[in-house]
Amino acid sequence: FTPTVTLAMLCLLRIEFPSPLVSMTVLGMCGGTAAASYGAPAFDLTGLCIMLSAEASEALRLVLTQKLLQNHSFGVVEGQYYMAPISGVWLFASAAVFELPRALSTNALAMPLANPWPFLLSMALGAGVNYCT
Repeated sequence: FTPTVTLAMLCLLRIEFPSPLVSMTVLGMCGGTAAASYGAPAFDLTGLCIMLSAEASEALRLVLTQKLLQNHSFGVVEGQYYMAPISGVWLFASAAVFELPRALSTNALAMPLANPWPFLLSMALGAGVNYCT
């Protein structure tokens, strides 16, 4: 459903208006996803709320990134210059609250030091994805 939320935010913020064909295609994808998930063994309202908030956050990030990159003629590197610090602050803050206590209690922070190459590769691939998309 993220494409639908993204298109809605693009329209609401008056950044871009999709063609009818694009709108129907996105609605078709979402309809297929809804049909595939129909009859799932369990429904959890908390999970649904988390999913919807994640979709709204991702859509807002994509829309604001597009506005920054296209409407202000920023390139990829300039966009990362402005977006990476605030993204890093929020990711670090949420990880410190939700993951750091368990990582400290299980000594999980020693794992990257014991196996640096997979973590360095993951870091490089993540940076590559950010610069390519």
